[in-house]
Amino acid sequence: MKRYIKTIPVILLSLILGILPVFAMAEVDVTKTGTVTLTGYPPEGAELKFYKVAEADKTMFFTLTPKFAPYADQITVNIEDREPYDGSTSQAVWAETAKTLAAVVPGDGIEPDMTFTNSAEQCIAADLPVGLYLVLSDPVEVDNELYYTLPMLISVPTNIKDGKIPYIGDTEEWFYDYEVNVKYEKEEIPPREYRLLKVWVNDGEGKKRPADLEVQILKNNAVVETVTLNSANNWSYSWMGEKNARYSVREVKVPDGYKVSYEDQTTVFTIRNRFMEPPDTGDHNDLSGWMTGLCVGGLIALLAGIVLLRDGKQTE
Repeated sequence: MKRYIKTIPVILLSLILGILPVFAMAEVDVTKTGTVTLTGYPPEGAELKFYKVAEADKTMFFTLTPKFAPYADQITVNIEDREPYDGSTSQAVWAETAKTLAAVVPGDGIEPDMTFTNSAEQCIAADLPVGLYLVLSDPVEVDNELYYTLPMLISVPTNIKDGKIPYIGDTEEWFYDYEVNVKYEKEEIPPREYRLLKVWVNDGEGKKRPADLEVQILKNNAVVETVTLNSANNWSYSWMGEKNARYSVREVKVPDGYKVSYEDQTTVFTIRNRFMEPPDTGDHNDLSGWMTGLCVGGLIALLAGIVLLRDGKQTE
């Protein structure tokens, strides 16, 4: 029995040490500005557009800005809300959010908050207030090839410093000035046929879906056509594209109760509308209070274990 009593303080101390790092993150200085240097993009003079998607508080919790608030039910910006919370999850979630926002920004006519020019394969975005940014650029034709960047989200500050992963990680230090590599593609695009497909997910027999919906077709980020999809055309549409034209699509109005996602497979664009189950409106306890109580209780138990250990030694 005495042997087990002696192990109690050790066990409790291990538990407490495992919990305490939750509270160890440094606070973000929301009054500071940052500089993000985007590297590795060849086209000289290309413009990279920064859209401020969300404000951030001292804990780096994001709140959507007014012009992006209407898309709150279509995107995820606070990665810790998703499980499991790790690097691969962060990349996947933010990549999907960036793709969704990249589809709606040109069609809705949202203007960038700041624009920076690329020079010598780098673009220096300076004086960025704390927050979350969507970075886009228009396609650029160089030597008969079309260059275009992939949409991405970057945060100011970040706690990943290696320039490869522009998402919120798990370290304790925040960096306001850092570099990130631009992901881009280049190709000589011939005139070819494109196809648009609408796929409905998780909506049973389709009783919840609208009779039809409108989709914009964009060429190099400019709307060139709006088409109507319905059951009569099997929720699909085809068109012939021009040489070195980069096409994308955007659903004009996402039906109530659905979440949209976009998939681009070179010449086939798929728009998925997934019906979402009604949110859970039940009451939930505040986990931060629970964690604090657990730490306090653990400390009390640790002290009690020390007392038991001392009493055990006295009776030997």
